[in-house]
Amino acid sequence: GDHVANTQVGGGKRASGRTAVFFGLQNCAPIEDDIGLVEILHQLGVRFMQLTYNNQSLLGAGCYEADDAGITRMGREVIAEMNRIGMAIDMSHSAERTTLEAIDISARPIAITHANPKFWHDVARNKSDTVLKALAARGGMLGLSLYPHHLAGGPNCPLDSFTAMVLRLANLIGIDNIGIGSDLCQDQPDSVV
Repeated sequence: GDHVANTQVGGGKRASGRTAVFFGLQNCAPIEDDIGLVEILHQLGVRFMQLTYNNQSLLGAGCYEADDAGITRMGREVIAEMNRIGMAIDMSHSAERTTLEAIDISARPIAITHANPKFWHDVARNKSDTVLKALAARGGMLGLSLYPHHLAGGPNCPLDSFTAMVLRLANLIGIDNIGIGSDLCQDQPDSVV
């Protein structure tokens, strides 16, 4: 039936024998220029949305843009709407200023669901100490990425390097602000990745 046993994990409880699936959007393209679609997507089960995906969107700048003008006017309205309905804001692929502004503008903590610290591997998608500290100060979380191009050493990243990064990150922002957001491309050739 509906009985689910609980087990202690890391001080919290977790239901055993069940898997949760969270639907999210890698960018804001599905809302086009209609803020009303945010609520409709939430009603359909979408629980998080990235404001950008690498490039400029109607909401903000992606991490590969040469110019980062921050969150747009529409972006401010979409953030307010996402806060209102309880859809998480994801800034995994966003540029520095855009990410910092989203953290500041949002009334709720945001997430960076799949990225790593720049101090460990300095690539466009990984996040600066400034972003990480601001994220943690507002109660947000960073999901660590296993995507080869975000790892120091790429697909041959040693486990001890990854764990040393996690320790340094925990000392920087606190363990409660860190999770796993794998972005895993297991057994895929680099040409696909």
